[in-house]
Amino acid sequence: MDLKLTIGHSITLALAVSETVIIPRSIIEPLIALSIIYVAVENIWAKTNKWRWLVTFFFGLIHGFGFAEILIGKLSEKITVPLLSFNLGVEIGQVVILILVSPLIWYLRKFRWQKQMVYSTSAIISLIGFYWFFERMI
Repeated sequence: MDLKLTIGHSITLALAVSETVIIPRSIIEPLIALSIIYVAVENIWAKTNKWRWLVTFFFGLIHGFGFAEILIGKLSEKITVPLLSFNLGVEIGQVVILILVSPLIWYLRKFRWQKQMVYSTSAIISLIGFYWFFERMI
């Protein structure tokens, strides 16, 4: 859970749901897949990323348009409370996943093959991202 990601997707979610800015699904979905690929590859290759805050914010903007698909046309003119509720639900979901997965990650850190596990998992996630990217481009 990252505040920059939350702010990013909140901005574009509000813009898209209010139909102020609309970007076609055919553009957003491949961009979401590319953002997943980027993060997975970054886990393998990058030692540090001083621009991570900007990358996170940008990806949040892209993902907000993806979330908006669910809500566009389903809210009345009073979108503030439903929009905040949706964002709160997304954040709660992220926290629950973090709570559930953190003990496993902490446990796996004890093993000397932990780095290989991270690289392998990241490689698998990047392959899934490539699949999603090409599937959405066709």
